Amino acid sequence: MDGFTGVNGAALVLRIAAGAILMAHGLPKLPGLSGGRVGRRKLVDDIASLGLPRPDLWATGVAGLQGVGGVCLLVGLYTSAVAAALALVMAAAVYVKRTEGFVLGADFPFALLCALLALVMIGDGGFSVMSLLGR
Repeated sequence: MDGFTGVNGAALVLRIAAGAILMAHGLPKLPGLSGGRVGRRKLVDDIASLGLPRPDLWATGVAGLQGVGGVCLLVGLYTSAVAAALALVMAAAVYVKRTEGFVLGADFPFALLCALLALVMIGDGGFSVMSLLGR
């Protein structure tokens, strides 16, 4: 199966869905964008709960990775590498959210984790910037 009904189409759908969600959730958490207030405090608190030093700095890195990584996924630029990095972030989110239960807790980051792992395996697909560049 080639074309839109095969792996290329599946990669496109997964990239658009995951990329749009991650970009929409990541960019507002950056300092200076939307006041950096939308979800940023919760993200800093969640990172602090992991015992990591400088949770504010980690939060900026995570938000930046989600925002820029989301754009990369949308256009199909280094999809496997970007999806792998974002999968680590979602795995941490599942770990943090596990105490809230699965439904309305860890279910959303788990779904994104699964989509990202699929993209690690599938790659950019034929409808991507990387495909246009001949890679």
